[in-house]
Order: sequence, then C-alpha cells, then structure tokens
Amino acid sequence: MDDKRVSPLDLEDVMKISEIAKKVKVNSNTVTRWCNKGYFPNAFRVGSSWRIPRADVENYIRQQTEKEIREGS
Repeated sequence: MDDKRVSPLDLEDVMKISEIAKKVKVNSNTVTRWCNKGYFPNAFRVGSSWRIPRADVENYIRQQTEKEIREGS
C-alpha cells in the first residue's frame, strides 16, 4: 500500500466521520470504531474529530467489495 501521508492542510482530500457514514450507510459510531481499530491507516484527529483521507475510504470500500465478491455475498 502507498505510504503517502495526507497533509492536514489538504482538507479537500479528507472526509469527516459523518460523510463516510452517509456514503457507506452505517452509523457514525461504526465509522469511529473503524478509525479506532486502524481500518484507515492515514486517519488523523483534528481536536477530538477524526479526518480520514478519501483514498483510505475508497481503498476500504474496494477491499470490502472484493471480499463480498470472493465470499459470494
């Protein structure tokens, strides 16, 4: 996986918990749990709020989709 870090100043390329929750149709608490478990390797905090690079979110969605296809779900 690419080890490119996202600068906190490049905020167009990051997403908030609520944006991700809406995109993948889960509760915000679920996305927060994913952040705490390290599912988004380049996620960072701004105060008490998480910011997740869009690329991490896209990679996570892609991996989950591929996993569902492999498992026949």
